[in-house]
Amino acid sequence: MRTRLLAAFLAIALAILVIQDLPLASYLRVVEHDRVMLSLERDAWLLADAAEPLVATRDFPPLARIAGAYAGRAGARVDIVDANATVLASTNPGELGYDYSNRPEITTALVGDAVTGERTSTALGGRILFVTVPIRSGTSVIGALRLTYPIAAVDAIVSRRIGSILLVGVLTLLGAGLAAVMLAGAYTRRLRRIHAATEQLANGDLAARVPTGDGGAAELRDLEDAFNVMATRLQTLIESQHGFASDASHQLRTPLTALRLKLENTADTVTDPEATATALEEAVVEVQRLQVLVDGLLALARLEGQALHAEPVEVGPAIVERRDLWGPLFEERGVTLRCSVPDDLTVIAVPGAIEQVLDNYLDNALEVAPEGSEIVLRTDVQEHHVELHVIDAGPGMDDNDRARAFDRFWRGRADGSGTGLGLAIAARLAAVSGGSVRLDAAPGHGIDAVLTLRRP
Repeated sequence: MRTRLLAAFLAIALAILVIQDLPLASYLRVVEHDRVMLSLERDAWLLADAAEPLVATRDFPPLARIAGAYAGRAGARVDIVDANATVLASTNPGELGYDYSNRPEITTALVGDAVTGERTSTALGGRILFVTVPIRSGTSVIGALRLTYPIAAVDAIVSRRIGSILLVGVLTLLGAGLAAVMLAGAYTRRLRRIHAATEQLANGDLAARVPTGDGGAAELRDLEDAFNVMATRLQTLIESQHGFASDASHQLRTPLTALRLKLENTADTVTDPEATATALEEAVVEVQRLQVLVDGLLALARLEGQALHAEPVEVGPAIVERRDLWGPLFEERGVTLRCSVPDDLTVIAVPGAIEQVLDNYLDNALEVAPEGSEIVLRTDVQEHHVELHVIDAGPGMDDNDRARAFDRFWRGRADGSGTGLGLAIAARLAAVSGGSVRLDAAPGHGIDAVLTLRRP
């Protein structure tokens, strides 16, 4: 993968350079051509002005010096003719005295018009740029001056500049290659860490995690975070299943043993109808207890095995429903249920979580509440969260028992009744809702069971 990433980076960089530099090379040639031509036109008019008095007096040596000085400085050929198109001065000495009347650009200049262009020169062995301007004395044309410049020289200048561009392109490719090596190494290094952690997890190391950092691409950070969340979830599920199997085997042993003893004792009392009926009734009680225990274990296993999603939930309707459902039972037990119902209060919770937790709290409170007492269900609204309180007037619990109350199979009742799973299920529902549960000591005595949930 590293090689492919490196090749992709270099291919992109090369494509960008080609797309940019090819048009740039053509543009440079046009620009250099125009620059040379403009320079020749300017210089031709300046030289014509300087040559005018010398042509008029036919002072040839200074005229030759002017032409030679310019040719040495600019690299262009200079030809100066009189009004009859006879060469008076030239940087090519063999041309002195020649008749240039057969040169179209010369004849055009002698009638007063400047001429510029590009043509092939047999004498110079290639294509040239030329500028021919008239030499005037007052209103009369007394001669002409022609500058010629080989296009090969223009091409040489363009080639040097293109060479510089190519050098910059090569350096750019080298820089891109170095950056590609670093980036590809960074990407593949993090992917290799994810791969190594995946192998560790597959080999049974449930604690395998990918080291995360603040740097790097956001997609890689998201992938690392997603892997760690998955690994944590998988570890929790597997450990929960192990705990479930261990707890189930331990907790089911007692009612099964009691059921076996009841049935064995029933066999010895079949001759006594009353004793047989009692034994069978006790056996049914054990079966019912076993059924409740199995239902609780299955409910807890489903909670730990499902990916539940919290969403905004109205608090008021849930409290009203609990009041209407539990009110008759409270009246039958001689206990008063007092509720405060909030208006337009929304929290983040798994659907049904508030109802199940409150049912568990109210059931536990009713079991310990003395006749004639009052159980309060109230709401405490904070800035970022909401607390639901179920407060009873029972005997209460010490700090150690309150801390252990949400453990599986822990029973705080002296008679050992219950399955010890109700508060464990409540704690799990609160956790997947992004909230928490706790038991506080109520003022005076009793328990204040609290469910804390986030506000949207």
